[in-house]
Order: sequence, then C-alpha cells, then structure tokens
Amino acid sequence: MSHITHLVKANAQDTAALSDRDQPLGDEIRRLLRRLDGDDQSTILLFRRPPGVHYLDLIWGTETAAYLQSAGARGRLTIDIRFVDDEGRARQYLLGHRGGRYRGDPDTELSFFGGRGGTSVYAHEVFEAEEAAVVYSHYIATGWIPDGFLLREVRWPRVEGAPEVVESRAIRPDPQRQFELARGREPEPSATAYWVQTNAEPEEPIDGPGLEPEDKVGFGLEKLDGDWRWGFRLRRNEPEAPLRPIDPDFHGPRYLAALGSASALTLFARLVDADGATHLVAIGRTDPRFFGDYFEGAPPLSLTFNGGPGRIEVFPGELFTSAEAFEIFRHYARTTRLPDGFHLRRLPTGD
Repeated sequence: MSHITHLVKANAQDTAALSDRDQPLGDEIRRLLRRLDGDDQSTILLFRRPPGVHYLDLIWGTETAAYLQSAGARGRLTIDIRFVDDEGRARQYLLGHRGGRYRGDPDTELSFFGGRGGTSVYAHEVFEAEEAAVVYSHYIATGWIPDGFLLREVRWPRVEGAPEVVESRAIRPDPQRQFELARGREPEPSATAYWVQTNAEPEEPIDGPGLEPEDKVGFGLEKLDGDWRWGFRLRRNEPEAPLRPIDPDFHGPRYLAALGSASALTLFARLVDADGATHLVAIGRTDPRFFGDYFEGAPPLSLTFNGGPGRIEVFPGELFTSAEAFEIFRHYARTTRLPDGFHLRRLPTGD
C-alpha cells in the first residue's frame, strides 16, 4: 500500500510527492498555501497519482490533464481546475464565489513572481489561503471541488463576449478519464538519441553544443546536491519513435535517473521488457554484505533531500557516489542496456 496518492508542483518547477505518513494531506496543502507570498512562492499545482503509476515516474515534469492550482499570495489568490470532459478534451475553469457578477472584462489584478507575472480576474474570483485549503482538501478526497462555486471557462485565445459560467455541482467528471490526455505540444526535431534533464527542467540533447556527451552526464551527476539539484535523468528515444524531445506520458520511454547528492544518490531505471511492458526498478549492488536477504522486508534507509519526491526509501546497497553512478550511466548510453552484476528491484505501482 503506497502512501503517495497526490503530487504537488510549486512555482511551475519542482514536483514533489505528498504522503499522509507524517500528517494529513489537507494539512500539508494548507501549509503550502499559507507559504504563498506572490514573490518567491507564487503558484501551487496539485494532481493525483494515477493508479498503477509509481510516483517516481511523475517527478520529472510530467503532469496529468487534471489538476487543481492557485497563483498569487496567501491573502489574494486564484483557484482554477483542469479536467478532461466526456469527449476527451481538456477543459479549464476559474473558481468564483456564488453571487458574483460577470460584467465586462475582468477588472481585478493579481500579480505574482514579484510582479513578473500576473492575471486579471473578477473580484469574486479572489480567495484567501484558508478558504482555498478547504477546496483542496475536498479535491483530495473526491477528485472534484465542493458544491456552491461558479466556474468560468478559461480559453485561449480569449473569446469575446460573456464568459461561459456553470455551477460547480453541474459537472461531475469521471476520475478515471482524467489520465487519458497527455500534454499536447509538438516538440522540435533532433538527431540525438539521448536527452538529459536536471530536476524537472526542460530536456537538453546529450550531443548538443557545449560539453561532450560523457562530460555532460558526469557534470550533471557531480553537481547533485540534494537541494537545488536533486535529480538527473538520461532518457533515450525509442528506436521506432521520431528522434525528438517528447513529453513523457505515464508509460514513458526508457530512462536512467539519479536522485540525491553526489556523495549519496540512488539510481532508478524505466525498462521495457520483451513483451513491451514497462517496469520501474531500483538498481542495487549484488554484494550480500549490503542486503542480507535482499528480497525480504522493507528498505531500511531513508534518503532525504529538499526537491523532487523529498524522501526515498532504499537498501544500503542502492546508494552510490556520483563517480560510481557515472560508470553505469556511461554503459547505458553506449549500449542502451544496464551493465551486468546489479540487482534490479522492481518498484510496486499499485495503490
């Protein structure tokens, strides 16, 4: 039974897993909303971990078509919800208090990121953190928002005329449909077979300008500090797929990833077996001194860091230095396979 049911993305960057092991998820969301200051902490996005998907597959910038998010500061923020309708289209709505009027253009300005970003909304679409926390808690429990709110559809480009407004109770999207639509942007073509990614930032081609491919991998691993740089991933394009960067979906292409710091990191790989099924595995040494009976019991160590999932439970033999990890990454880049002589611990994905 996994304790990771939802993930949260702050400031459109790092994605972290939420767990109810330490405190209820509603309390954690309330804490994050109270932190919003309109400057360094300006946005929060919450989405549910799809059934059968390990949360480590979701920290590299991937998000579902369904989420709840806010922007602004704790005393003045917006709430909007995105979901997939019965026809498979992504729809996005801003929440508003009942009784509000939609006359003319939105006339209330909200700024965030220290004034570098902002939006215009109607006055009744402004919330405080405590009220927003109630909405988020209901969303965590039910997959939808409470009754009693107005929903104004957000469209790009903006549609002239009166906005489309519905009651929140009038929409009851199917939770299972919320994972069927991937983000839709057409990426640029490239001749590279591999891409590297730090944290949840945009991918870069391994053979692009600057460092040599092996140096780029070594640099990425050596710079891991468990704080600002908590993760590094090397992803290869599938042979039958166009050679271009793609937004990985929940059954994404192969990759090798490191989480932690240069002195103590753990390695995970997304593998595709002969039948085409994908598996997420943790990589570990075979030396019995590290494990004892490797396949019995829960991992005894907790590797903690500030970004990404925040905490990873591992066996002692699943900890590496950046230099040790580099040799595994180099072998993977040269052969498209992991080197022999390592344990591969399949990570469960069930709820």
